[in-house]
Amino acid sequence: MVSHYFTKDPVTPSKERTITYKINGLTINLTTDTNVFAKNGIDQGTMILLKIITKEINTGKVLDIGCGYGVIGLTLASLIPDIRVVCSDINLRAVSLTIKNARALELSNRVTALQSNLYENIEGNFDYVVTNPPIRAGKKVLDSIYTGAYQRLNTGGALYLVVRRKQGAESTVSRLIEIYSHVDVLIKDKGYWVIKATK
Repeated sequence: MVSHYFTKDPVTPSKERTITYKINGLTINLTTDTNVFAKNGIDQGTMILLKIITKEINTGKVLDIGCGYGVIGLTLASLIPDIRVVCSDINLRAVSLTIKNARALELSNRVTALQSNLYENIEGNFDYVVTNPPIRAGKKVLDSIYTGAYQRLNTGGALYLVVRRKQGAESTVSRLIEIYSHVDVLIKDKGYWVIKATK
């Protein structure tokens, strides 16, 4: 039996491995496992998103929703000393990996990881919400991520996300315009759109 990476408690046997990637001159090692998103290496969309948001974010409180094993949140915390990050995922295995990776990177004092179905276990407001949304989870889940982010953002705060054009980037922008006061497409690269929606 195979379970999706957006399942709460994956049943596929664990098989941890280490991946290595470089960003902005920094080399980062992370532990991954079966039944987490991009288990074999950082996916192209996430890297494109990271290259943009590491230039956009320099301080404040960040929520990485659907964090997987912590790539976005841990990369931001590694590169930007003046932020605090909450990483959340429905997947218990992913959350455990994020905690393990935060410890290995000595970021546990600035990165918190917790299991949450969307925003149900998340407290407080944030300056930024970042996500590579789980497209395969369906439109209802995606819309809950976008509307929930608006409710969790401080005024003037922003949601950053990456979506492939062929997986609905244009309709995503249209939907975000209905919710947020301002929406920008920051880059279109290799078929991926990085979108910023400001409250």
